[in-house]
Amino acid sequence: MKTNADGTMTFDPDKIDKKTGKAKDSEYIYVRIQNADGSISTTKWRAIKGSVYTNNGTKITAYKTTTAVSVEVTNADGLVMGRQSRDATAKRSGADNSSDCHGNTFGQGEVWIENNQVKKIIENDGYRPLVDGEIPQKDDVGLYAQGTTFSLGNVQHSVLVNTVSNGEVVDVISKGGISRKSIRTPGPGPGTAWDSAYNDWDKRNTRLKYYTKRVQQ
Repeated sequence: MKTNADGTMTFDPDKIDKKTGKAKDSEYIYVRIQNADGSISTTKWRAIKGSVYTNNGTKITAYKTTTAVSVEVTNADGLVMGRQSRDATAKRSGADNSSDCHGNTFGQGEVWIENNQVKKIIENDGYRPLVDGEIPQKDDVGLYAQGTTFSLGNVQHSVLVNTVSNGEVVDVISKGGISRKSIRTPGPGPGTAWDSAYNDWDKRNTRLKYYTKRVQQ
């Protein structure tokens, strides 16, 4: 991915405020959940929508966070519940919303990149899949795709290879949403980098494939 002279990601905002000359941000909804009592909890923050770029200049839609995480709780009638919102926001205090998994894998932890952009990155930033018998190495990319066969169009999660021993990936660097990045076994499965496996079907139907930028020998 393209970077600036100082090593940061090249990022161009979609909208600029004509009066201030600064990038415009807007609400970014991370997740909306209906609670048992019928209330709705919306986890959100503000972010600038823009583009980062692959090495061949392909635009990749990305979001740069501008505020901390907040939670708004509304009742069944859509009215904001002040105390519940404040309590829920306090519980999220310190949550790392600087990037998601793909922003951590491809964007140096500076931006959010959604699932539907990963195929474009892989195809335009110099990556290739490992061939049969090729051993992953540190900083190679692991992609988790949902389905009985692997497809870049179904990618749900990405990681960076951290440790390899005896030809096997021991652990990877993973970041899930607004959690902090951590080092975990690759999985998929409970307690791994892709804790998919919210259920047995999900675990059985998630495929992990490794990609690299290394020149094939």
